[in-house]
Amino acid sequence: MKTRSVIKATENEPVALEGLYLIGNAAQMYSPSTQNQGVMTEDMLQEQEEIFFKLGESEEAQKIRARMQSGPLISDMQAFKAANEGCCLEDFVRWHSPRDWIPEDGEEDSKSRFGQLSQRFQIPGNLWQTCWNESEPKNVVDQKPLFHFVKEAEKILHYLETISPVELTKQLIAVGFSTIYGSLECQTVSSIPPVKTAFEKLTLKFRSVDWLDYESIVENIENIQSALALVEVKVYQSKSLFLKFPNDPLLVSNLLREDETIVPIEKRENIMSIFTNRQGKMPIPDAKEFIFKTSEENNSLSPFFRMYLLATDMEFRTAFSYVVPVE
Repeated sequence: MKTRSVIKATENEPVALEGLYLIGNAAQMYSPSTQNQGVMTEDMLQEQEEIFFKLGESEEAQKIRARMQSGPLISDMQAFKAANEGCCLEDFVRWHSPRDWIPEDGEEDSKSRFGQLSQRFQIPGNLWQTCWNESEPKNVVDQKPLFHFVKEAEKILHYLETISPVELTKQLIAVGFSTIYGSLECQTVSSIPPVKTAFEKLTLKFRSVDWLDYESIVENIENIQSALALVEVKVYQSKSLFLKFPNDPLLVSNLLREDETIVPIEKRENIMSIFTNRQGKMPIPDAKEFIFKTSEENNSLSPFFRMYLLATDMEFRTAFSYVVPVE
């Protein structure tokens, strides 16, 4: 069964609903073209919440809130009435919300003209019945727009003209950090355990900041910058390592956790291939370094000796240290 959520009609051109007929005159039921509700920005939602909060919690306030949110419903009702002459609320519900239409006993097809509305529609003076009684047949092109593009654009321009430097800075910082976070999170390596851990720590720092409070942002900005820098390093280190070891995610994870790791014997040949040329030989080094030191197995009371050597084509350096333990 096709409902309003899946029907695509051209403007002001109703689409026949197969197998659905009006209860009153058995005429073909049509799905009308309807309005898009439009988008609501964070500012618009906040403004709406403030209005609802000021209304209070009384029964009358609840009715007013319901009426304020019924614009899309009334618009759909007007369009449906214009496309289906002689229709009733039950017909509209069968199109708009089929699950609220209960066929008569023995009837399993929700397209049936015989049945009743669900329990929530049986309450006297319910919102749907009130809106249906007040709505007039109007095609979508003749209706009042649900989203006022010019009005909302003027409000945005006014906001930008009157915004304070502090508020602008606060928003730019929040947008900048969230953009950086998003660009790093979409990297293919973000699921690697060490990278994922860094992201989790960064997320906790993001959540600890009150982005509506400028002082909170200033107080935590250095911590967030440090966390972002760590995530960036982990992301690009992992990408670099995966280019060298594309089939060894465990090795990449271990190297990201520590500066060094133990490589199994069977994998060492792959590691060596990174440092050798096409003939399998190591390149000629620019310098050679040697370190000699006393074995750790020696007695702790034995003298400790350490010697460092550096040899290049142009120089030779040596340094040594000798420590005698005091008994």
